[in-house]
Amino acid sequence: MKKISFVFMGLLVIVVTGSLLLFFRNSCRGYACLSFADRQNFREIEQVENTNISYSGTLTKGSIHVRLEAYLAPTQDVAERFTQAKVMQLQGLFEVARSPYPGVLSNEIVCEDKFKPVVKETSLSNGLGATIITGYLNDRLQYGICLDDQIAYIGRTAMLYCNDQKKWYYFEAITKKSDPKANADATHLIQSLKCQKPF
Repeated sequence: MKKISFVFMGLLVIVVTGSLLLFFRNSCRGYACLSFADRQNFREIEQVENTNISYSGTLTKGSIHVRLEAYLAPTQDVAERFTQAKVMQLQGLFEVARSPYPGVLSNEIVCEDKFKPVVKETSLSNGLGATIITGYLNDRLQYGICLDDQIAYIGRTAMLYCNDQKKWYYFEAITKKSDPKANADATHLIQSLKCQKPF
């Protein structure tokens, strides 16, 4: 009888432990542990990927669109490599390029500095360090604009690492250039980002 109760208790401990591990492992799935202003009023309009190690999707509230990515990053070093890759990818769009039709007027395609995205390291309102990028997008929500009349949107991106969650986040708030209130709201939204403890 003692042997059966001992085995039963052992199985019970294994089942409870396994259930708790599964719960805590999935408690920060997607962007569940990322807090930001007015979060409850944003709705997910697209989900590209949602696994235990990554999330990619689009949220919206009024005239603000958010492109959000989250990746498992076991260390700060891994998170910094994610950030560097995103920054290099964006800056590469604005590098001097050879003209496909070189001639008398130009042998290169050059974008003026005023169109290039601004990248800076900063602290958010809660002291969390982040890389912030501010840049212009066209009407198809793509970067690489080098003409005033093609600018339709402004993108404000924060890339940050949440150490407790071991997650790296890419949070891009996009608003129409012509909407000053939405632009101010997007700036506030970026500043409000916070990591929440997974449990």
